[in-house]
Amino acid sequence: MAKGTSKSKVLKNAQKVAAATTMDSVARNAGKYDAKNKAKKTEVSSKAASKPAHSKKPAKKMSAARKAFIVFAAAIVVVFGCCCFAFAAAEESRSQYVPETTMLDGQVDVSGMTQEELRDLVTRRVESGIATTVTLSAGDASHTIEMAEIGTIDIDATVDAAFAPYRANPVMRVIATIGELVGVAPDTYDICTVCVVDRDALAQRVAAIAADANTPAKNAGYAYDKNSNALVIAEATQGVVMDEAATVARIESALAGSGNGDPSRLAIQAEAALSEPESSDPGQGIFVDTRNCRVSLYENGKEVVSYPCTPGMSGYATPKGDFYLSYKDPAPTWYNPHSDWSEGMEETIGPGPSNPLGVRALAVSCGGGIFLHGTTNIGGLGSPGSHGCVRLSNANIVELYDRVSAGIPIIIR
Repeated sequence: MAKGTSKSKVLKNAQKVAAATTMDSVARNAGKYDAKNKAKKTEVSSKAASKPAHSKKPAKKMSAARKAFIVFAAAIVVVFGCCCFAFAAAEESRSQYVPETTMLDGQVDVSGMTQEELRDLVTRRVESGIATTVTLSAGDASHTIEMAEIGTIDIDATVDAAFAPYRANPVMRVIATIGELVGVAPDTYDICTVCVVDRDALAQRVAAIAADANTPAKNAGYAYDKNSNALVIAEATQGVVMDEAATVARIESALAGSGNGDPSRLAIQAEAALSEPESSDPGQGIFVDTRNCRVSLYENGKEVVSYPCTPGMSGYATPKGDFYLSYKDPAPTWYNPHSDWSEGMEETIGPGPSNPLGVRALAVSCGGGIFLHGTTNIGGLGSPGSHGCVRLSNANIVELYDRVSAGIPIIIR
């Protein structure tokens, strides 16, 4: 028992010694750490104390000029923003109406109209045919082309064109608005009725006009003047050959100018090649006056000789019109026309004193065997009495025959 107790005491004493040893070691280490920390703090304090007092920079104060500039800039931004807002608001209100000084087709002032009002106006104009007709000139003649023949009228595009200025560059709109505010008169804005052209239909219409307009050059000649009952000079005229493709392109170009409201754009000169007449001298011409029973010869526009004649009687009237001398027969042969008045007569009668055509004959281009010819029945001259031909005395027909040339005009009235 004593032996066990001694062992227990020895063990406890050993534990105490070990614990004491450990505590001493911790205390010694703690003391070393505190000493080291105190040394570091002392070093830091000495370094801080060694720095000059002025190393810390004082805060700068903002100058009055800079403050004023910032305030001014801010005010400018605010004013500009307000102006932009006001301009946008004004434009929004103005854009509901057609801009000032807007002309439609160069004829109607449509300023201030709403879209619906303008659409109604354009519709009425289209329905009534206003500003929808092209006048095409070719040579001395003019021809009309209705837009309904060559395409359709785009009313919506016409209305849209009137409001196009509101889609312009904003800077330009601001400049225009400022100009209006200071009293600068705005420029006139022209629009026209928009036509959507059907190229095939236009080509067909131009081809039809060309068929009528294409004419050869015509020399000077004669025409009947009713007031004077005489012939007057018909002036020479140019020949015309239309260039159909170029004319179609010209019309398309004119109609495509939707911003050009000038109504004269619809007056278009056809592309055509012109040929000049060979002569401006009317030369010779024969006038048959069936009412006064006279045959007159004109040379260079003047009557040079006149003869009494016998034109067709009632029921066998001499044809009236503008003809020409188709040929001259120096010894005509008469052929029976098998009419009621020629029954029982010979089939043909050759040249000679008994020939009903006399000694000379001038064939009229009207056909049907109509001649200016001689006769021995001079008692009937000065009054109607033939079966359609025009009789002159043999002496007069010989004189006339010798003076005239084939191809000259024969005008019968």
